Amino acid sequence: MIHIEESYPTLQAVTVLIEGKLDRLTLPTLQEVCQRHFDSNPKRTVTIEIRSLSGISIEGKNYLREIQDRVCLKNVPEFLRMELASGSNAPYPDSIVKK
Repeated sequence: MIHIEESYPTLQAVTVLIEGKLDRLTLPTLQEVCQRHFDSNPKRTVTIEIRSLSGISIEGKNYLREIQDRVCLKNVPEFLRMELASGSNAPYPDSIVKK
């Protein structure tokens, strides 16, 4: 199960808080939320804040890796931060991942 909460710190920004398990069953929910914001007009800055992650599947990791250039990832657990970095060709930018 995944819990997703959206907040709007400004009109141009949205924070998507996620808690729970991100796997192939719950991933479509996060994808839907993110896509809605990617397609919004005017464009918003999207921050995904991981509040509490009880598990993540390879599909979840792949999706975060896929969108990491389009979002700001915040509070990424160290194990996941390292995996996201190892899956890309470049080092993971510290400016994108915030503790």
